[in-house]
Amino acid sequence: MNSWKCDSCGAQYDANEPPEICPSCGKSCEFREITNYVPKMERAGRGYKCEVCGNEVKITIDGGGMLKCCDQHMTLK
Repeated sequence: MNSWKCDSCGAQYDANEPPEICPSCGKSCEFREITNYVPKMERAGRGYKCEVCGNEVKITIDGGGMLKCCDQHMTLK
């Protein structure tokens, strides 16, 4: 399951695919995938693992965004 955030109102939903109409604001909005997104201030010192190849990384410098390996998002350990 993925997490999605409405670009219009900021509401978040957990589903395999984003909704066509935002249940919160009722508009046909763009949705951004935020699965495994960790804000930059909360990431340093945390470890991530690729579920495909097993590659593990530890974040040493703060920075926002999502980590990818093997064309998949890495998961927080």
